[in-house]
Amino acid sequence: MKIFENFNESGKCHVCGTNKPGKTVLVPLDSTSKDRIEQAVQIHLDCLELRAKVLPNGDVLIYQIDNDLADICKLVEEVNED
Repeated sequence: MKIFENFNESGKCHVCGTNKPGKTVLVPLDSTSKDRIEQAVQIHLDCLELRAKVLPNGDVLIYQIDNDLADICKLVEEVNED
């Protein structure tokens, strides 16, 4: 993934909703590829909170965490109660 030095000020980050200066990456949109060209959204590199977990079968799951861990814990508890 290519890292760009500056955020394009004409758009907004799809995580934080701002166009503050900073390094950015383009994340491709699913099902938009045509002739090796894809549409993408800008996301500040600082806004990505990626983690990886090795599953029991050896696969690696890559996921993004929310900065408000309390909300994630609450959501998991609510799902487990059903």
